[in-house]
Amino acid sequence: FKVFLKSRGASINPHEELFFEAPEFRQFDYEFEFYPRSRKELEAVQNIIFLFKYHMHPDLAANAQGGRLFYVPSEFEIHYAHLDRENEYMNKISKCVLEKCDVSYGPDEQASFFKGDERGAPPVSYKMSLSFRETEFMTKDKIYRGY
Repeated sequence: FKVFLKSRGASINPHEELFFEAPEFRQFDYEFEFYPRSRKELEAVQNIIFLFKYHMHPDLAANAQGGRLFYVPSEFEIHYAHLDRENEYMNKISKCVLEKCDVSYGPDEQASFFKGDERGAPPVSYKMSLSFRETEFMTKDKIYRGY
């Protein structure tokens, strides 16, 4: 029967409907590539990666019920800027949490390394992928205000 309908350019109406349940939190993904050319740049890259990883994780409450309580991770405020001002051509982003911070070493997962030292051999390049999620729902009013 389906072949017959298809030959006529028709199909059965499945009578599907979409019901609105709730909005979803918006997600923002960013990728950064780093190619440090000196020991100072290498340390800066490692500090940047450390800070994102550090602030995306919760803190464990030391004295609370055997360490079973967590303090929430840091919140981030992301603003797009042009020169020294907010770029009003770009949408605004509400407060976010960092859900994912992936780091790979080398283009196309092909790692290359500088000469080693007492800590090991530092990668020649880093690729950091960040995934942020807003902590509040967007409404028509917020979108009207530029979010």
